[in-house]
Amino acid sequence: MHTSVTADNGAEGLPIPGGAPSEPITAEYIESIRQKMRLLLAMDAQFGGNEASTQAVRLFRSTHRWVGASPCPGSLRRDLHSTVGELAEIAGWLLYDANRQQEARRLNHEALYYLRQAGGRSLEILTLQNMSMQAEYLDRPVEALDIAQSVIEANHLTPRVSALFQARSAHALALQGRRVDAEMMFSRARNLFLDGPGADDPSWAYWVDDIQFAWFEAKVRTAQGDHGRSVDIFADALARSPKHRVRGMFSRTTYLFESLVAVGDWRQAESLVPHLEPYIREVGSGRTAAILAGALGTVEAMKVSPSLRDGATHLRGLLGGAQ
Repeated sequence: MHTSVTADNGAEGLPIPGGAPSEPITAEYIESIRQKMRLLLAMDAQFGGNEASTQAVRLFRSTHRWVGASPCPGSLRRDLHSTVGELAEIAGWLLYDANRQQEARRLNHEALYYLRQAGGRSLEILTLQNMSMQAEYLDRPVEALDIAQSVIEANHLTPRVSALFQARSAHALALQGRRVDAEMMFSRARNLFLDGPGADDPSWAYWVDDIQFAWFEAKVRTAQGDHGRSVDIFADALARSPKHRVRGMFSRTTYLFESLVAVGDWRQAESLVPHLEPYIREVGSGRTAAILAGALGTVEAMKVSPSLRDGATHLRGLLGGAQ
């Protein structure tokens, strides 16, 4: 008999085995996982990965236990593995955003295992994208480049997805100080991106849009030390970002603030302080908070106006209270 996980473990209504399970996996069980995955993504878009990652890990643990101990009809096995792999991919992303990097790495590998069992190449490519992104963030640009290039070389990608991995490669090259190679790679990425979306693009590629691609360019310019250009691109991307995606607004405002601090534009940096305050209160994104904390530390170490210094100190206090 199925039992339900209580709200305390973050997966209310999910049937899990009580002791040794005897009932087989059902299509309804798989659909219940998918419904919860959609809720996790909605939670992330609004509130960030801190809370959502905790729920995702709990859901994955219960699902992993159920899948490993319950019989599954052959007709459902591929769908089951694909669903569990996608759940692990989502959990890996959320853990990355929560700045729980070791756990994110483990969940990414869980995702690859299940997706390869299912033959889910599309979501496997997305997981590898996440892994390349994480390697960039952790200052492992050689690893980031290796992952991105392995995807490009081993797959027949659509222009939009190829542009994504070429842009990742350009950023990884820029982080290595390979400026000419980065420029060539990003030019290639831009040309592919300008081909536009295609009917064969995977469903997850919707987010590789004009705003996201501008963000890629800004990250490349930042890695090259061209912070002035990054400011312009980040500001334009922020102005065009959907305001209801609050976690994204927090992230993009933080990147703009970081670039303004890098160029010493204290007046514009100070103008963002009142915008950052509500995001800190509303969004739990450990990764974004860490980036913002670094920029605030730079402000506090510089000779800036008392009002900016007070604002930076106030934001740092909010970050501390939000942990």
